[in-house]
Amino acid sequence: MTTRIDSQATLDLALSICRGSYQRSVVQGYSRLSGADLRGRARRYAGHYAASRANLLTRLEAAGIDVSEDRGQHGLRILVLDGSTCAALRTQAVA
Repeated sequence: MTTRIDSQATLDLALSICRGSYQRSVVQGYSRLSGADLRGRARRYAGHYAASRANLLTRLEAAGIDVSEDRGQHGLRILVLDGSTCAALRTQAVA
């Protein structure tokens, strides 16, 4: 997996923000943050996938989820999502 998420509530919020299966697969850790796993015809559209990832990260930050990047073995980029400071998640926990 190429994501690290602090709680199930953060994952649920992040998945609700995703637009399309590619963005969901990035959040769930099935697709790499760098786009290195794009193959075949998808590789030709790498720029579009990069824009999609950038838009997703912008929307996650706008929702109050702290987005950062960590490095794993051999320089693998790991997406880190931390919703502990997210006001939307705190109000869900109170209700």
